[in-house]
Amino acid sequence: MCYVGMDIGGTNVRYGFAKDLAAKEIDFQKKPFTKIGNPYIEVEENIIKIIEMAPSDIKAIGISLAAIMDRKSGKVKTWPNNKCWNHYELIQHLNDRYDVPIFIEDDANCGAIGEYYYLSDTIRNMAYITIGTGIGCGLILNGSLYIGNSGFAGELGHICIEKESNNICSCGSKGCFQAIASGSAVLKNYVKSSENIIMVIFNLVMCLDVPLVIIGGGVINKIPKLILDIENKVNERLKYFERKMLVQGAKLGEFSGTYGALQLLKNEIYKGDNEL
Repeated sequence: MCYVGMDIGGTNVRYGFAKDLAAKEIDFQKKPFTKIGNPYIEVEENIIKIIEMAPSDIKAIGISLAAIMDRKSGKVKTWPNNKCWNHYELIQHLNDRYDVPIFIEDDANCGAIGEYYYLSDTIRNMAYITIGTGIGCGLILNGSLYIGNSGFAGELGHICIEKESNNICSCGSKGCFQAIASGSAVLKNYVKSSENIIMVIFNLVMCLDVPLVIIGGGVINKIPKLILDIENKVNERLKYFERKMLVQGAKLGEFSGTYGALQLLKNEIYKGDNEL
């Protein structure tokens, strides 16, 4: 028997199979996402084919997806990077094929879960922020994944940081954090974008009092000094309050969400609540 963990993005699908959910050393793989323009065929090509590669009988499937979805029904509401999946009944498609528990979660939340499980047991509060094409955030508060009242907590990418900005976000609003400080923006104007990132993380730390912020996403590989700059400048401002926090890169790199999808199964199957 084995568990399947998948992180589905618009460019790549990352996946891993685990016999034991407590295992930390897993052989993760990735393949390019095959775009066809038909959600049924794309699920068959990008998900079913990978599941069929499982080395033994499947016990459960965990999916990380960079989209807004209904966690209970498994219906994709909107996926900005692949709009043909909008309103698609993803979990129903998989349930028609596999009679096993299947759970789905936002990619940033899965990244937070993955990094949380990979850290020591002493961490109870942390934020995971991914900076790439967009900006996402997953929150672990008091040892639990925090999703908020409507399930959308941590949407840092859509907070307004420049009211008069001409930068239009994918959501249609102007001045969103991810429209101004996404991965491509940081690469073009490091000084201005990093200042915005530092400001938002400082505000997050002040509001939630998290001692640890983990940064994931492709920008970290291209600008490794960003982590140290964030940590130093946020801590400068925290001195007045006699507080200190730590910033570090994702230990699991690009596979934080894949590992999180597997750990989501541990949470859902064996505990039945948000306690990690």
